[in-house]
Amino acid sequence: MMKCLFVISKRFTVQGEYYKFRPYNYGPFDSAVYSDAEALAAQGLIEQQTGRYVRYMALPPAVERAGAIAPALNPDFIAYLREVRRWANGVDFSTLVKAIYEAWPETRVNSIFQG
Repeated sequence: MMKCLFVISKRFTVQGEYYKFRPYNYGPFDSAVYSDAEALAAQGLIEQQTGRYVRYMALPPAVERAGAIAPALNPDFIAYLREVRRWANGVDFSTLVKAIYEAWPETRVNSIFQG
């Protein structure tokens, strides 16, 4: 989720700029993403799946909310969000981080990633 939000933020500016990503151990990072994820999980909107890396899955109430607001959003934004999600879900974490480092080398500055 962190990496997807970063990639989306590089193409689309959201009024208010929700996250301030900075280079960290595995590329772009903002702890507010985790706070927001915990709040969404507490509301029953997402499920956190733990393993080597934490993954997040939208639950039916979140999907319903997204469907309700989608028509009011920029169709290019919706298409790109889907594209980024599909891409991120189709690669492993190492490939994801490498692709971000290639596209935005400045995010590698504080990296401990050796992949």
